[in-house]
Amino acid sequence: MEIADVDGSGTIDMEELKELVSKLEYTMDDASLKEVFDKEDQDNDGELSKEEFGNAVFSILKANKDENHEDDE
Repeated sequence: MEIADVDGSGTIDMEELKELVSKLEYTMDDASLKEVFDKEDQDNDGELSKEEFGNAVFSILKANKDENHEDDE
């Protein structure tokens, strides 16, 4: 989480999550990333806590794996 938390706030906002996905060279369009962010932002405060961030990263990894698997078929 420390790598993604660019501003040191202890939470991750949408821009920080977008930057992390880009750094990891994952393919995910903005709308899909926003959908993951909104789903995992349980308290709707516009930021992901450590737990919410972990869930979002898991969802992103899963979506990326599924997309890459579809490309193999």
